[in-house]
Amino acid sequence: MSNLLVDKIRITLCLFLLLTEGILDKKKKKVHLLPLLICLPTGIILSFIEGKEDGLFALFGILPGLLFLAMSVLTKEKVGYGDGLVLIVTGVLLGLRLNLMMVFMGLFLAALSSIWLLIRKKAGRNTKIAFVPFLLPSLVLSLVMSGGFA
Repeated sequence: MSNLLVDKIRITLCLFLLLTEGILDKKKKKVHLLPLLICLPTGIILSFIEGKEDGLFALFGILPGLLFLAMSVLTKEKVGYGDGLVLIVTGVLLGLRLNLMMVFMGLFLAALSSIWLLIRKKAGRNTKIAFVPFLLPSLVLSLVMSGGFA
């Protein structure tokens, strides 16, 4: 299987994951494990098929997710565990560079949304907003800005 085809499969799988988890997170304020349990082993298998069996692609890719899990513990879940779990899986699929681009873009979009809600008095300082729904548009923007898969 060519690397280009594997990259397209990775991106498609990640877009599917972010779409499903984003909808569920927005509606129910929680992340569901089934899509994660489907995408994680698939991403690992794709790494072996692609010849990235040294694991560095996936290992470095999960760092943002591990940071979010640590923030969940440190903030007593003001940052949800689900956000960290989703970022671990996207890290396995996308690698560090694209995963980081997506995370920073997602944080920026979430901040803009929060400011807008505060200005319109639709939310207060302690209002919780779902983060995962911001990751799908962030990934699309990151892919456009980077010219595709890194």
